[in-house]
Amino acid sequence: MKTYLDESLETKLCELRTYEAESFEKWGSRKRIFKMLGVDFEIKFCRAETMLRDTLYKGKVKEKLKMVDMMLRAFVALNKKCEESGYIMIQPNTRCFNFDKKTALICDTDDEKPILEKIHKNEPEMMIFSIEELLRCIPEDFMKAKELLSKIDRSVNFKRIRHEAFKQEKTNKHQEFDDKSYKYQVEDNLHNYIKITLSDDDLDRVVKFADRCIVQKSKEKHHKDDPRGTRKRFITGYQGEVAIEKFLEKKFIDWTVGKSDYYVGSDLSVLGLNIGVKTAQYGNFILVPNRNKNSEIVVVKHLNGKDFYICGIAKKEMLNKYQSKSLVHDINARKRKSAFYGYRYLKPITELKKWIEDHD
Repeated sequence: MKTYLDESLETKLCELRTYEAESFEKWGSRKRIFKMLGVDFEIKFCRAETMLRDTLYKGKVKEKLKMVDMMLRAFVALNKKCEESGYIMIQPNTRCFNFDKKTALICDTDDEKPILEKIHKNEPEMMIFSIEELLRCIPEDFMKAKELLSKIDRSVNFKRIRHEAFKQEKTNKHQEFDDKSYKYQVEDNLHNYIKITLSDDDLDRVVKFADRCIVQKSKEKHHKDDPRGTRKRFITGYQGEVAIEKFLEKKFIDWTVGKSDYYVGSDLSVLGLNIGVKTAQYGNFILVPNRNKNSEIVVVKHLNGKDFYICGIAKKEMLNKYQSKSLVHDINARKRKSAFYGYRYLKPITELKKWIEDHD
């Protein structure tokens, strides 16, 4: 039969455990609390917990009551010091989401979950997650993919993962494809490219420059037959170069106007690089000479006219290998040019940017 002391001990222990739970709900995990209060307090507090645990295991009832009172005082001191520390109580930044006919509350950290669990204790159907918990559930491969894509374009957003796609038979993985298909070479890979958005001022400057150039180029024999096409090519080409300037954070465009004979050499020659810039409208491959003598940075101009995707660098050997006359739409251009389609084999332009920065 329980004595008065036994009942008092049970009541005190219940009071202690309740106060303990409330303290951790307010201030977070032990790790967070001891970070706030310092090593000295942590040592004293842990020593008190050890003394309580040992006494509850083998001490007499009066000794147990004495140690429970001591531990209650320790938690009072803990709360007081936490308040004086300048840290704020756990304030969960909570959001409610409905997904697949289920309702979930999401808070930021694991430390914030106990408060939510207490508030919504009468809603057993409510799921409670922390961002930290959800991050731990993400497969390693997914995290690596997100890390890679974030370096290329932070606007990348995964809407859903279909695991069935990973269960396809090997025979399906080796289906025949058209190596010269724009979808295969460019569209399916567009999210991997670096997107540069030009301002209205950038675009206007190129248009005005192109108009000045056309006046000069109209006097040259090989531009007389198609002045409208020449202007369009000038605008697309120089807009692509402006995008490269923005990415490399280096100026190399010559904005002077003169005869074509005066402008020989690659686009980046002023930086000491034998590299040009080739830009094509979305849906078209860049056109290159039948035999190439220098490398080219390949750029895709989006249909919105403002976004430019830097696909990578094609070395001259690559330009000479992956080209096709049949992909050139202009019959006259087909006599002198070929379409380069090897977009999947381009070298990352980030390597060039690092090289330039290292040799500045």
